[in-house]
Amino acid sequence: MILELITFVMLALVLALKYGAVTRIVRLKQRLREVEGACRKERDNMKLYQAERFAAEREQALLIRQRRVLQDELTRLNNELAVLKDESRGAIEELVRRNARVDYKLITGGDIAPDDVE
Repeated sequence: MILELITFVMLALVLALKYGAVTRIVRLKQRLREVEGACRKERDNMKLYQAERFAAEREQALLIRQRRVLQDELTRLNNELAVLKDESRGAIEELVRRNARVDYKLITGGDIAPDDVE
């Protein structure tokens, strides 16, 4: 009778351990599904952010190129303006040498603001 009792207790212990192991496995599998879902969501977000970043980098490169073009154009226009000022100054000096009547404002550039030059 004692052997039957020990066998019954052992069977109950095995069943309890088996139940505990199965419930733990079920909880772990559920947690795994939740974590995989969160991982998938974060991966999709990461792809979206990478696409946005790529687009922003492309736009930034375009803006840098446009800025360079505009700076080159500004440099070219400033050089042309300097040449025109030199030519104008030379023409005024030639008029002064010929004793022509020249308005002093033309020589000094007064009355002409840098923004007014066309």
